[in-house]
This record gives sequence, C-alpha cells and structure tokens, in this order.
Amino acid sequence: MNIEDLNAKITALMNEADRLTGPERALLRIEIRNLQNDIDGASNQDILKRLNAIKLPDLREIDQQIEAAKSAASDAAKREAIGVALKVLRVGLGFVL
Repeated sequence: MNIEDLNAKITALMNEADRLTGPERALLRIEIRNLQNDIDGASNQDILKRLNAIKLPDLREIDQQIEAAKSAASDAAKREAIGVALKVLRVGLGFVL
C-alpha cells in the first residue's frame, strides 16, 4: 500500500460515515479526521515505513471492512465496519489512541 492507497481508504471510510444518521455520524467523522491529521502530521518517509509494516491480512481486513460498510443494510452494521477498519488502520500505522 502507498500513501495514495491510504488516502483512498480514508476517503472511502469518510464517505461511508457521511451516509450514517444520528450522532454516530459526527463521532466517526471526528475519528477519521483525527487519523487523517495524524497521517498529515507525519513525514512521508515515516508514513511509508509504517505502511510497509502493515501485514497483508490487515490490509485485507481493512478492504473487507470498507466493502462491508458500503454494503451494510443498517447504520449499526456500517458503524461496526467503519470502526473495525479504523482500528486496524490505527494499530497498523502505530497511531494507537
């Protein structure tokens, strides 16, 4: 994965968060924006090093959760999928809260 792929994944998560209703929408948008801010605050070299450390099963999990969010029939399922993808991204990139 490269920086463009990472940004595309974050954009996909934000797009799905925008489709939510209720207060969860704002909370997930804040979490996604915080992750984006962490990424923007790091150097490109640092991000690339962190991206290279993410294992293939984690990359697959992120993609699966993004697809699950896109196809979710309920807000609860969409929130769960977005939350899991965010957690895997944060842990994989070393931006654990």
